[in-house]
Amino acid sequence: MNSTKRVSRKLLALQREQFDAVAAIAEELEQSETTRTNLGERVAQAVNVKKGNHIYSDLVSLDVDAEEVLAECAHPKARSSTNKTNKLLSQEPDIMAFFSEDFETQMAHFDHDLFYREEPLPQPSAAPISHLFDLYEHIQCWQEQ
Repeated sequence: MNSTKRVSRKLLALQREQFDAVAAIAEELEQSETTRTNLGERVAQAVNVKKGNHIYSDLVSLDVDAEEVLAECAHPKARSSTNKTNKLLSQEPDIMAFFSEDFETQMAHFDHDLFYREEPLPQPSAAPISHLFDLYEHIQCWQEQ
């Protein structure tokens, strides 16, 4: 009976407490090298993107032409017939048509120097924690919007 009350009091006290996510994340980043490394890698992946590449797929444009939307709603049959013609045009070609027979022969190479070249790996360097956490917050803001 007393243990049940003690557990219920602890549960009630935990429910009343406010969770400080920023402090918890900062503490975890200070204590754990693996967490810091994993966060740094994810930040680098999200930040280091070429200008032409798109990280997020299937984004919807915010500039919508009202006449276009109304035309699509007014003529659904015309739209479905254009989709059928697009499907016929977008069939994939046979890839074997691009290969000649001399590409299909296989030869063994026993030169082991090509396969056992060892190149030195670059030494990893950690970014400052404040910089990583700042980038992480920016990424979170972008993903929430």
